[in-house]
Amino acid sequence: MRRRFISGAPGRVLLVILLLGWTVSAARGQESSGATWKPRLTSNTFNFDGALQRVAHRLFEPGVGNFLQIEPVYDIQRFDKEAEFEKYKVSSRHAGDLGTFMRMRVYPGNTSIFDLAIQLDKGRLTRVEPIRAVQLEGKAFLGFPAALQKLESHPIQVYGAPLARVFHGLQYLDEVASGEGFSGLSFTASQQEKVRAWVESTRPGPAQGDPMLPFSVTTIKGGELGAETFHKKRAALYFGMVDQEDHRQVLDWLLRYDQERKGRVRTGALLQNLPAEISQYTLRGGALPQYSGEDNDGTIHDLFGVGFMPSVYLYGRDGKFLKRLTPPFESYEALRGSLNEIR
Repeated sequence: MRRRFISGAPGRVLLVILLLGWTVSAARGQESSGATWKPRLTSNTFNFDGALQRVAHRLFEPGVGNFLQIEPVYDIQRFDKEAEFEKYKVSSRHAGDLGTFMRMRVYPGNTSIFDLAIQLDKGRLTRVEPIRAVQLEGKAFLGFPAALQKLESHPIQVYGAPLARVFHGLQYLDEVASGEGFSGLSFTASQQEKVRAWVESTRPGPAQGDPMLPFSVTTIKGGELGAETFHKKRAALYFGMVDQEDHRQVLDWLLRYDQERKGRVRTGALLQNLPAEISQYTLRGGALPQYSGEDNDGTIHDLFGVGFMPSVYLYGRDGKFLKRLTPPFESYEALRGSLNEIR
C-alpha cells in the first residue's frame, strides 16, 4: 500500500525535497538578513539540551569532556503542519567554531516520531543522527537514520519525493485511524475503503467525458508521448513503476493484450522511475510499450490526478475519458474485459 499511495497537492508530493532544498536556501537568506531566531515550539517532554549535546558530540567528535556551545541560528516555519527545520551552530572553547547542523522534525501523525539532526553538502545528505528515537506508528524504528544516511551518495531530489509520500501516507493513516482503535499497519476492509475514498476525493482525476489533458514527455526511445499520440485511437494510459512486482504485472497484462488484439488499443506508459532504473529494467529483458516515458518527479501523475499506482486510464477513439482502473487488479481477464469495452 505504501508504494501505491500518492500524496495530495503537488506541493505536498515534493515535501521533503522542498524542505531540504528550497527552504534551506530560503533560510540562508533569512540568516543573512539578520532576522532574530525565536523558538516557537518547546520540547518539554524530554531533555532537549542534553539531546542536542549528545547529537553534536556524535557529529563533530570534539573529544570526551568537551562541553559544546550550541546556538540556534534560525527556524523555518512549518509547511502544511508536516515538517519543521531549525539550524544550529556548534562551537567549543578550545576548538572554536566546529560547524552547523539542521534539526528536521517531520509530523506524519500522532504516534510517529521523526526528530533528526542532519547535515547537508551540495544537495546531499551527509550525516543523520536521531535527536529522539525514531518511532513508526508507536513502534521503535531505530534503523531509520542509518538507512537514510546510506543515500548520501545520491542527490536529495532522487529520493525526496518518494520519502515525502511515505511521511504524508503515515499522517493520513493516523487521520483514518482516529477513533477506531487502529494499531500498526494492517488494514481492515473498512479502513481500505476509507483510504480509497479519501484519496479519490482529494485526487478525483478526470470526469467521464473529459478530453485527454495535453501533456508531452520524451519516450524511452527518444520519440514523443503526449495527447496527440492517441488521436483517434482507443487509449490506455498506464501510470506506475517498473521496480514493483505488482506494477510490472499490470504492465505485462497490457502488453499481453496488445499481442492478442494487435493495435486495438494504443498503450502509453508514464513511469515514475529514474532513467537509470528504466534502463536497468530493459537491459534485464523487461518489456515496455512502444510509447513509454519517464515521469519520475510525478508531474504528469499530478496533472491526471493519479491517486494510486498502478493505475490505468481508458479513453475512447473520440479522446474522451471513460474510466480509471486502480488496485487491486485481480486478473488479466478482468483487465482484458475493461479494455474490450473501449469503443
